[in-house]
Amino acid sequence: MGAAVSRRIAAEPLGGDLQKLLDVSTHRDVIAALSAAPVAYVGSKEADDPITLQAGAPLAAAIDPLDSSANIGINLPMGTIFSILPAIEAGAEASVLQSDRNQLAAGFLVYGPMTELVLTCGEGTHVFVLDRSDGTFRLTREAVSIAHETGEFAINASNYQHWEEGLPRSSGARASRRPLSKAMPFTATTAKK
Repeated sequence: MGAAVSRRIAAEPLGGDLQKLLDVSTHRDVIAALSAAPVAYVGSKEADDPITLQAGAPLAAAIDPLDSSANIGINLPMGTIFSILPAIEAGAEASVLQSDRNQLAAGFLVYGPMTELVLTCGEGTHVFVLDRSDGTFRLTREAVSIAHETGEFAINASNYQHWEEGLPRSSGARASRRPLSKAMPFTATTAKK
């Protein structure tokens, strides 16, 4: 995929069309990879409805195949976000919309100068880096966590108006539910604790 995307980037002007092309091609690649795994259903940011891959398989996945694809024009990292859940008898939609308490694994990949995988299977969060020489992810940091006592943190506030009631208070973000500026749709709020 990397060579094909590089050719597209060189051949096309940056903008919405390239961004959509990357989103769609990454979605297709992730679905193809999940088709080779025991995954019954996939809920993807790039699909209106859940996708059935292998009815009867034990797993479901909720994914954003290429998060931050708008970063392609400014040379910042992009990534893939995923949650692995048990497939349930209620079907595709119920399987991919389960509570996060039912997650079997979750994580994200970051594509940039190096490819990083941050993964939890419920017992700690671990960081792996792709060794390009053999295609293996190597453990680089074990049991990472956010310090219980920290002076500040950053949060993406672009969906502030959609947050649940308790989140603004617990995050230290402003208490108003007013919409964010249309001029700055992607904002980060840093809060002192």
